Parts: sequence; C-alpha cells; structure tokens
Amino acid sequence: MRERMKKAWPVCVAFCFTVFFVGILELYLNNIGQFPYTLKDLIGPTAGLFLIASAILLLLVSLVRGKAFDVLLSILAGLLLGAYIQGNFLHGDLGELTGDAIDWMSRTEYGVGNAFLWALFVLLPLVVYLIPKTRKWWKNLMWLLPLLTVGMQSAGMAATIAKTDFSAESGIYSSQFHYLSDEGIFELSSKKNILVFLLDRLDVKYIDQVLEDEPGFLDDLEGFTYYPDYTAMYARTYPSVGYLLTGQVGYFDKSAGQYFDEAYREGTFLPDLREAGYTTKLYMSDYYCYTDIRQLEGLADNIADRGADIRLDPGEMLALMCQFSAFRYMPFLLKQFFWLSPESFKRAVTVESERLPFDTDAFRFKEELDGDPFTVQDEKNNFMYLHLKGSHAAYDMDEEGNILELGTGNVIDQTKGYFNLIKRYLEEMKRLGLYEDATIIILGDHGVSEDTEDLDRYKTTGFFVKPAGASEGELMLSGKQVSQANFQATVIEAAGLDPEPYGRSVFDIGEDEEMVRRFLYKVDANENHEEVILQEFEIRGKASDFANWTFIRNHPVLFNH
Repeated sequence: MRERMKKAWPVCVAFCFTVFFVGILELYLNNIGQFPYTLKDLIGPTAGLFLIASAILLLLVSLVRGKAFDVLLSILAGLLLGAYIQGNFLHGDLGELTGDAIDWMSRTEYGVGNAFLWALFVLLPLVVYLIPKTRKWWKNLMWLLPLLTVGMQSAGMAATIAKTDFSAESGIYSSQFHYLSDEGIFELSSKKNILVFLLDRLDVKYIDQVLEDEPGFLDDLEGFTYYPDYTAMYARTYPSVGYLLTGQVGYFDKSAGQYFDEAYREGTFLPDLREAGYTTKLYMSDYYCYTDIRQLEGLADNIADRGADIRLDPGEMLALMCQFSAFRYMPFLLKQFFWLSPESFKRAVTVESERLPFDTDAFRFKEELDGDPFTVQDEKNNFMYLHLKGSHAAYDMDEEGNILELGTGNVIDQTKGYFNLIKRYLEEMKRLGLYEDATIIILGDHGVSEDTEDLDRYKTTGFFVKPAGASEGELMLSGKQVSQANFQATVIEAAGLDPEPYGRSVFDIGEDEEMVRRFLYKVDANENHEEVILQEFEIRGKASDFANWTFIRNHPVLFNH
C-alpha cells in the first residue's frame, strides 16, 4: 500500500488542490465583494478542507490493488486534466455572477461538444497506460501532469492576488465595522420630503411587458409623469449609482475603492442637500455602491455606530464554495445542477442586531410595511435614496410583494411586486397628509444587462417623477429626451436650491428638444476583442431607435469590477 500511495499522491493532491483550494480561493478573489465573509474567514477552513480531502482521496485510491489501481489513477488524472482545462479555458461565455438564470437548452450543442472534449481528456492518461508502447511514459505522466497543473494554477492565483482590489472586500457583516442600517426608511418629515425609490435593472422593456399584461397597472401613480425615453449612464449598478449620487464619471481606469473614495469626496450633491437642512439617508448595498463605509461618513445619516451579532457557519460556507467550485470545473452539461445566485452565499451568515445592515437583495419591504412602521419628525427636511432589488434576478417575489423561494419567480411579477409595495408606501404618505408636497422619483440604475456581447440594441431605463404640488390625476406620459445626467439637477431644484451647477432638471427640458446623451457600456471579452473594454456611445434623438446611437470610442478596462 505504501508503494501505491507513493504513486498516487501527486495526482490526488493536485486534484484536491484544483477543486478544493485554488478553485475556491480564485473564485472568491475574482468575485470579491459578492460574499458575506472575508478572505480571512475563508482561507483557514479551505486549507483544512484541501488537506483532509487530499488525505481521504489518497487513502481510498490506495486501497485499490493491481491493474485496477492503475486504471483508477489514470481516470483520476484524466479528471484532473479535464477540470483544469474546463475551469480555465472552456467557460462557455456564462457571464458574471449576477443571479440571472441561464438558458441551458439553447447551449445544448455547445454542451455536447464540451462533453466530447471531456471524454478525450479523461481517456488520454488511460490510453497512455493501456498501449504497450506508451506505457513506459505513464509513470512520468502521473507526476508530470500534477506538477504542471499545480504550478500553472499557483502562478495564476499569484497573478489574481496581485490584481485583486481588496478594498472591495465586503465588511458589512463584520461586527468590527460600522454599516448602513435600515433605520429610518419609514421616517418622514413634516417639512419637505424628497424620496428616491430605485428599482434595480428597471428596463423600459420590462415596464412595457407589465403594461401589456395589465394596461392600467401604473395609472394610480397620481401626480407622476413617466419618461420612457430616459437613459442611464451605464449598464450595471457599478458605477451607475456612484454617478447618480456624486456626478463623478468612472472609466474603470482605477480601482472601485479609488473611484468611490474620490467620487464621494468630490461630489457636492449630498453635501449641498445636507447644507440645506436635509437628512440624507442612503439605503444601498456595498461593493456596487460603495466599498468602505468610511466613504459615506458625513454623507449618510443611517450609518450604525454599533456592532451586530454575527455568526458564520463554516460548514455552510465551505459547502456553498464547493458548489461554486464544482460549477466552474464541471462539464458544461452538468453545470446547471451546481448553479447558484450571489444571494445563496448569505445562508452561511446569521446577523442579529437592533437595526440590521441594509441589504438590497434581502430587504423585506412588505414585512416592514405590514407592521405600520411610519413615523414623522419635525426637525429637518428629508432626502431618502432607497435601492430595492426591483427587476433584478434571481427572482423571488410575486406581484403582491410576497417573498418566494429564490429563483421561482419571474421578472414581470417581481417588477409589479415592487411597484405595488411603493404604491403602499405612497398611500401611507397620503394618509399622513405628506404626499402632495413631496417630490418622489422612481427610477432604475440601468436596464437589462447583456454585456457578454458588443452593444447592438438600445437601452432605456424607467424614470418616473412626481413634483411637489402634484397629487391628483392619472400617470402622465412625456417624450422628453432625459438621462441620468438630469437627476441631480432635478433633486436640487426640488430642494429649492440653484440647479445650474448640476446641469438641467427634467422640468427644464423641452418636450420636443433634442438632447445629446452618453452611454458607457462595459462588455466582456468576446470574438471581437480579447480584453474587457468600455464602449462609449453618443445618443442623438429618440433613444428607442438604435440608429440614433453612435459609437465613439473604446476605453480600456484597467480595473474590472
């Protein structure tokens, strides 16, 4: 048995190193900020898992005797080769970890071809063993293949560590950090209220589908005007929200931490509102909207200065990370059985606090509304930015706002659900006599994301505004050519301040006036270009006609996020 263990240990260790160590850690680093735990939490249990798994696998393989041992070791070496090539070179253009369901049926042809390649990889070491003329090379292959895969993956992980922006690592669930709490969402002012409800990924195409399904669904947004010809600056939450709240454009030429540091430091939008006597409450998740709570100090009134009781389940954490690793390394036809959404990782963490950290994906809006939570304060004006999951996958809400099992809903019902919850919020404002004098904006941060391919279709985003003084009548429709660049001026004007330093508000733009708008679209590497790039477009005329979108230039993406 000792001789068999000497033969088997390189393959067994390399296999476990690939799947249970470098696979987990590289996935963590490449998606840093998506997990509710830190590298410090993960690395110890992962190293322990790797050592234990290596010992168990080596023992099991070494128990097999004779020719069966050589055959088994050959197959394991083939699995190592297949996993390494699959995980590093055969991604199948599945895009980023966003929670979006994948249409596996449309990729069946690719999956069959991928399975054929896997068969070749798995059988290659076995063929070398079975052919008498090549059997003399087999022993060398059993240590050379593990050495090469471990060496190349170690070099790759070192390169990944070097380029990782560790400032993006989530600290929201660590009790030693302050955090944005959910306190004050239902606190209104007896003076002025400016409320911004942002529904993530609120594409106009989704709104059209809602209205096709139920034509009068939005008619009861009394006093609102709907601007369907509205464009965001970006196709993703980052850096769209940063631009919305600071006016600072990001070109992915610096890390997310650097961008947020500078944007929140240099932006004058929130400081001007605070100077004018407004609270500024920001309800949004980290990673996409900020990377360090210190960036929001002096800008957000809902920063909690007390720790939360955090409990991390290492076993659940490792189980989820192993599933994620399996999703990376499995043959394409098997990946669907290991798919999971970013929200799934939160199952490993339990948070208990008087006021919980705000989490866009997990905020239970209906549960809060059902509890009659509204209060009114008389001291200051009120500005609130509330970032809700909206139309973003994975879908877990019905049209009444009830929470479903993750992934069992659909985009139309979920979009309706969040609108219905906002309507309930507005009805409570009417009951309190605070609706008419309030300025209320409902908008998306971006439209549907399709950034695995170069932009070849228009992107318009939902935008609804109810100015102070408007409180009756059905929803109005405007054809104005407006964009995210008009958001800050609109809010500043509503606050009674001079909007000129911020550009033009939506109220200042003519109904038939042609505006020039910009759009920055980060697209993954594909058949047209080897690197991730940022495509810049200029829009002249109606945004719903892609003929009015003119490509300007490509910007290199130096820091992907």
